Amino acid sequence: MITIQVSPGSQPSTASVGKELKQQAASDPCLSSDTPQTVTAGPNQAIKVTYTTRGAKSPVTGQRNKVSVDRYVFFKGGKVATVDLSNPVGVDNVDAYRMISESFRWA
Repeated sequence: MITIQVSPGSQPSTASVGKELKQQAASDPCLSSDTPQTVTAGPNQAIKVTYTTRGAKSPVTGQRNKVSVDRYVFFKGGKVATVDLSNPVGVDNVDAYRMISESFRWA
């Protein structure tokens, strides 16, 4: 699943992205994250962090499968774009998600 949220904000840092995930983990005890890092994604600088959590409850099985999320946080001109690329743990979408993150452009 791919989600993109754009909102007004200031330049993110690895510390601010990490702090935001810690706040998110306070209400989601299944969330476990790596350390955020500054990366180059296509023509953009971004903060990237990978975390795991439990996905939405399946309407068929009633279970919440473990998902891995690659989060990219982009900034330009007072706007912050948070791009979450998630898939079930064990599914290999590395190449596809790399192409998606590198194709992000501000309009």
